[in-house]
Amino acid sequence: MHNGSNVMFRPTTHDDPTVLLSRRPRRVGEDWTAAPSWLGGAPCLGDRPWPRGKDGRPLHFLAQVDLAEVTAKIGATSLPTTGSLAFFVGETNPVIYVPPSRECSPTEPPADMPELTECGGSPHWRSDLAGRRLFPFWPLDFTALELPPTCEDDDDHTTAQIAAVNRHFKGSHRILSAALAFAGPPIPDWWQTAIHFADHLGTALRSVPAVLKREQDMLAWAHQQVQQARAKGAAELKKAETSVAVNESRLAKARALEPAFADFVAEVTAWTAGREPWDLMALEDMARLAAYWARNPQFGDFTNYHGAVPVDRLKDRMFKALPAAGDAAFAALPAAIRNLINARRAARPVWWHSALHFASELDVAAERGVALASRPTREALEADRTKLARLRPDGSLGSLLRIVDGKSQERDQLEARIAANEAKLAERRPLEAAFRQFVHETSGWCSGRDP
Repeated sequence: MHNGSNVMFRPTTHDDPTVLLSRRPRRVGEDWTAAPSWLGGAPCLGDRPWPRGKDGRPLHFLAQVDLAEVTAKIGATSLPTTGSLAFFVGETNPVIYVPPSRECSPTEPPADMPELTECGGSPHWRSDLAGRRLFPFWPLDFTALELPPTCEDDDDHTTAQIAAVNRHFKGSHRILSAALAFAGPPIPDWWQTAIHFADHLGTALRSVPAVLKREQDMLAWAHQQVQQARAKGAAELKKAETSVAVNESRLAKARALEPAFADFVAEVTAWTAGREPWDLMALEDMARLAAYWARNPQFGDFTNYHGAVPVDRLKDRMFKALPAAGDAAFAALPAAIRNLINARRAARPVWWHSALHFASELDVAAERGVALASRPTREALEADRTKLARLRPDGSLGSLLRIVDGKSQERDQLEARIAANEAKLAERRPLEAAFRQFVHETSGWCSGRDP
């Protein structure tokens, strides 16, 4: 049974526990590839052949479970205690027992392996980072779930399973996306993330005088605009006075926030002081960092963070700020940290899928975007032509009226807008033609490529 990114084994006998298979958390310095049980990647089948379906095509590999590891973590079950089970997608031979062996090298998928999209793979990734038609690799962990001895029906049993899973894992921790899997090793919950945040706040606090001066300069400029607007009429004067009020409000708000911001920076700085940057934060520490990060937008005028974003975005920014390979500061980092930086910054495959995706986006832009881009101009032009037609009757009577009335100011404005919009559309036509040619060339270049 699937539950988010977790998988549960129903008991094979009444005495067997229900076992939860979950993604194993990654830790710095841990050999990611040495896990005895894993999701995705390539199986280790030994001398067993890769299973095929009734149609003769290879089955997609899902997971391999080391039975000795299950016994060590869960206890005795009716399953064998040695060897492993390899799981595939299909109705014929979906589970293979692999006897224990000293040699456990990955079994490469057959050359005629179907696309991953045929069994649930996203159309945006059709192979792993090595170009094989395999799901992304991720080590597994095991947990025996505490479930009631009996349930009246399947719905009750499912509800009990979900409750048992939630006692062990938070829901957000079970989500495994393709983007996460292919991004490389996850960024650990280092204290460096909190230290990076504290450093950013300290820089922002030192810049507060410059922010206040900028607001004062804007207010002075707004006052100058009022003086100039007095000679331009009531409408321009009102607009300039509104600008003064807005700038006065912004300056007052910034001055009022300054003491609270200084206290906030001092609190975060004191909390991170003396921490080892590459130590892992406890769950309560991460919760506190998330609470601090959530308060950040309150001081957006000083920090330039104006909206609520997940704390993972802060982790990403911290990681991007780390030194690059070749820098002197990079050489001073611990080896495990350098390895993780290199793994996450390694070049990703340059698939033809990227070009095909670009071409498909261009096709949509040519079909819809070109019309949408000019629609406001075309609609304004049509509306002005309708208004002008009502002001200019046709026939001999219309000619007589135009001679008698002359030209009205409204007609002058309509004719000017119509001429301007006609010119705008005329200027756009060569660009539209060039864009459609560009789309045609790009689609032709990508046509027939293997994604």
